[in-house]
Amino acid sequence: MKYMGSKNRISKDILPIILKDRKPDQWYVEPFVGGANLIDKVKGNRIGADVNKYLIKALELIRDNPDDIPRNSLEYSEEDFNEAKKSNLENPVDCFAMFQYTFGAKFKGYWAKNKKGTDYVKECVENVLIQSGRLQNVILKNSSFSDLNIPKNSVIYCDPRIKVLRGTA
Repeated sequence: MKYMGSKNRISKDILPIILKDRKPDQWYVEPFVGGANLIDKVKGNRIGADVNKYLIKALELIRDNPDDIPRNSLEYSEEDFNEAKKSNLENPVDCFAMFQYTFGAKFKGYWAKNKKGTDYVKECVENVLIQSGRLQNVILKNSSFSDLNIPKNSVIYCDPRIKVLRGTA
């Protein structure tokens, strides 16, 4: 998933270091899962958590209901986005849109557009459909780090670039 501070580009460099001594049945836990761009490349027992409930709803949509993700801006328009932005974001598709269809993947930012007329809704679909398969069996939790129940002897990756989003807990 497109996400501010994503580690997707460097995942192939840092995951071997993180997972070097991991045992076959050992849990891998990310208390600050963000766009799930590391955890989706890890095999086995995995828990991804985040305090942002809208982010977890978006990741659950990608994992569980990828067919519900809009395929282009005719299925989810700038008008839909602006209406959702004013809502309480109960709909997982709206939660997803607040991250994916914004300039710079900023939560509840501005609708992404350019002078070329790029359909950013269409542009993000392929990547999240690939990620959907990789997120199968990941336990996703809306939880703060301090409240997260982490299995003993887990491998834990805490992203050092944590950005707290006001009003999203």
